[in-house]
Amino acid sequence: MASSRKWARIISLIASRIYFLLIIFQIPLFRIPCRSGICRTPIQVTCSQLIASELLPRIVVKALLYPGAIANALFKSKTIPSYNNLLELYNLTNMKAALATSDLHRIEVSIFRLLFSF
Repeated sequence: MASSRKWARIISLIASRIYFLLIIFQIPLFRIPCRSGICRTPIQVTCSQLIASELLPRIVVKALLYPGAIANALFKSKTIPSYNNLLELYNLTNMKAALATSDLHRIEVSIFRLLFSF
């Protein structure tokens, strides 16, 4: 039994690190409508909610977006975007005024469609 627990712990550790890298480097996992248009990564959804709610300062949102912006620029052989233009790059400057509950409802419906669209 100890051997199976050890393997489960190793697999769990590796899976969580891979998932962390997928999120931080903004690998597209889905497409859902959000306040800034179409969000393709969990970080984009989170950042659009943070900007709209003004819960955290914009500098924190930029810090969340920057590793993925660098990875995308390197992957697409483009220039690395400047830190000051990140919000414009992700279309987070002119957020539509909408209720947070309606955004959450759209996300829930989109995830439901994604899961059951076979």
